[in-house]
Parts: sequence; structure tokens; C-alpha cells
Amino acid sequence: MRPSLVAYRDVVSFGLYSSGVSVINVFYNLAPQLFLARILDFASVGLYSRAISLTQVFDRLVTQVLNPVIMPAIVARRQAGEDLSAVYLEAIQLLSVAQWPFLVFVAFMARPIISIWLGPTWLDIVPLVRLLCIANMALFAACLSYPVLVAVGSVRDALISSFISLPPSLLVILGASFFGVQAVAGVALLTLPFQAAVAIYFISRHLRFGLMDLVRALMSSVLVTAATAFGLAGCTALMAAGLLTPMAGLALATCAAAFCWWLGLLLTGHPLLHQLHQAVASLGRIRPRLRLSRSAL
Repeated sequence: MRPSLVAYRDVVSFGLYSSGVSVINVFYNLAPQLFLARILDFASVGLYSRAISLTQVFDRLVTQVLNPVIMPAIVARRQAGEDLSAVYLEAIQLLSVAQWPFLVFVAFMARPIISIWLGPTWLDIVPLVRLLCIANMALFAACLSYPVLVAVGSVRDALISSFISLPPSLLVILGASFFGVQAVAGVALLTLPFQAAVAIYFISRHLRFGLMDLVRALMSSVLVTAATAFGLAGCTALMAAGLLTPMAGLALATCAAAFCWWLGLLLTGHPLLHQLHQAVASLGRIRPRLRLSRSAL
């Protein structure tokens, strides 16, 4: 293996586009807090930061774990000759049915979660968390956008889509900063769906799927999320009536949400069920091998 400058133009070009995507996204993520610190005060920055950290728990627990394997998996399936359109639609089915119910759970249970986790002094962020949870539901396919565009050889489109969606979003956030931290959280209901729509548009140009294909792929996840929300609504009503303490209400809501989520998967025949069955079967095959290795030791 010797150093070579063969195809250096492709390497440099890819690196510039990829770096541009990273830079603009990092600046976008930091901008709301910079605006709030400059226009309002550091107390607003603290409230917004806490709300963001609670809203992004799913991303930290699930999405960041998947990120290292998403791109290699998509590239491998493309090289195997599989239809990337079907792969993408299947992936958003699996991601949305996990992300949406989680965000709905956090939105409904924001008050007891914050009261137990952060303390009653942070209850001012409850409306911020609820707004951001609803807005972040639009980003169900965000972690797939960059890997898919790279897999189809269009990293340039990843940068273009960022330039189309993020600067206008920053201007809207800047304007909202003059009206308070709740306004900044509220405009996410506009900016995040806009960003998601732009990214999906560029992906659909390469993968050749339409709006109805997307709707059909997400319909079962919508039903599962609605079932989960129905179970959570009852627990929220009991807590609002003062019949449950925050801890008891959170425990009951967790059980109700899990039951309704699982029931929704069964009633809709969601593809996630097949994946779960495969995972259980794989664990069943691995267990005897683990026992043999332990006995050999």
C-alpha cells in the first residue's frame, strides 16, 4: 500500500461537500442559544438548553447508536443490487414507529419527568419541551438523509439541501428570539418540517418515490402513535385530577404506553414486529453457544 494521488479530485470534492454539511449543521444547532444569549438573557439560554436536552434523549439513546452502521449498511445493500427506495421506506417505517411514540410520551409526561429529573424549579420548560417534541416528529428520517445521498453518489445535494433549508430557518429563529424563548421553541413547528421536506424532496429525486409512497409507509406508524397517545391521555387526565402522584403517574403511563404501543404493532401488523421476531430468534441461537463457551472455560 503506497500513497497515491489517483482520483484526488474526487476525494477533495467529497471532503469539501461533506465538511460544508457538517459546518452549516453545527452552526445551525448552536445558533438559537447564541441568539437567545445576545437578544434576551442567559436564563433563557438555560431554559432552552434544558428543553433541547430532554427532547433529544431519543437521538442520544437510539439515533447516535445507529449512525455508525447506517451508512455502511445502506452502501452494502446498494452494492448488492437492492432497491434503495424500498430500503429507505422500510427504514423510515422502523424509525418513525420508535421515535414518534417516544416523543409523544415525553410530551404528555413532560411535567412529571421534569419534576422528578430536574426538580420543580425547572417546570417552566414544560411548554418548551412539548412544542419541541411535536416539532421533532418531523425529523423521523433525518439520520438517513446524508447516508442515502452519499450512497447514491450525491453528497453535493446534501449540501444544497442544507443551504436551502437552514439559512431561512435561522432567519425565522432570529426573528422569534425577540419574542422570547417560547417563541423560539414554537417556530420549530415550522422550521423542522420545512427542513425535513427539503431533505426528502432531494432524496425522492434519486430514489424515485412519491408522496403517496411516503404516506403509505408511515400510515401504520401513525396508527401505532395514536394508540400510544390514547393510553397516555388517560394517565394525564388522572394526574391532572390529582389522583396520581408524579412518580405513580409516570410509572402507570410507562406501562400504559408500552401496552398500547405493542397493541398498535399487533393490530397494524407493523414491520417492526418481524424485526423483533428475528432479533429474538437470533438471541435464541446465540444462547446455546454462550453456554458452551462458558462450560469450556
